Amino acid sequence: MDALIIDQTTQTPRIAFDAATGSGEIVGVSFPEHANDFYACVYEWIDQYFAEDATRSLHVAFNLNYFNTATTKEIRLLMKRLDKHYTEEKSVRVTWFYEDGDEDMEDIGKGYSVSLSVPVSVEAV
Repeated sequence: MDALIIDQTTQTPRIAFDAATGSGEIVGVSFPEHANDFYACVYEWIDQYFAEDATRSLHVAFNLNYFNTATTKEIRLLMKRLDKHYTEEKSVRVTWFYEDGDEDMEDIGKGYSVSLSVPVSVEAV
């Protein structure tokens, strides 16, 4: 399975998912013109990853400095998709990084950690 790599721009995050390492990351800022189109490939990659081998592990790290309302919806859908795979007995875990002192980003991560079944670690950087 090919890695999914999208370079960071001034409006979109770096996205890097690698089947060989079982890891994914979304880093930077996110306010793309069409957030649903931008994140569609991430959903597809994750679904294909587990469809090819349900015994695989996946660790997804979020390290976003800023995102807009449209991205909020896409991140929520992505988290729900990861949670769905986790509740289907797949090995999934999430790390939500936030800049130390950024209470808004910390609270968002903590919200996911208590509202989902998938393990979400919230860590300051």
